Amino acid sequence: MIDPRTQYIIYKEKESELMLQIERKIVAKERGGYAETSQPWYYAVEHWLKEKVFSHLSPKRQSTLKKTTR
Repeated sequence: MIDPRTQYIIYKEKESELMLQIERKIVAKERGGYAETSQPWYYAVEHWLKEKVFSHLSPKRQSTLKKTTR
């Protein structure tokens, strides 16, 4: 098991890497060299949740629910 101090160090390293990525994207966007092509993370999560929640339903019921949730 990893001790809390090591977990914190790993967490801070990942956080620093993410902040650097964000800063690079902001700089590139300001220079005009960056265009957002991927969907925001919450669209992927929404899609995954819909698949998991509706996967046990019959195909006819799934299509009915998909029409009403759009």
